[in-house]
Amino acid sequence: MLPIPKKFLKRFSIRDPIVKAVRPRDRIKYWNIVPGDQIRLLGDQKNTLHEVLSINRFSNRVFVKGQANTGAQDTGKLPPSKNYSYSRCQLFLGNYELSPTKKRPEPKVVP
Repeated sequence: MLPIPKKFLKRFSIRDPIVKAVRPRDRIKYWNIVPGDQIRLLGDQKNTLHEVLSINRFSNRVFVKGQANTGAQDTGKLPPSKNYSYSRCQLFLGNYELSPTKKRPEPKVVP
């Protein structure tokens, strides 16, 4: 992969965003996660599913849709999105039913 041009990393005013990029050899070449997919976060105790809004290939980050607060006063605002590292994301493919065994007579459904 090619390195990021230096002019992308330079800030011209204080309001310009800070661009954090990983080294070219650490960038992920082939992404399995695309916007619209459902992912599960590794290390999350709740095992909730999140929808992917966008991905950042320069910094290996995945942006997921934020959860809306029920007690929020600003109903017109969108919930904030969060970003997580690609290495912490697991793509959700669906629920599967395993066939019954001798020890377990009923089928088992696993995500």
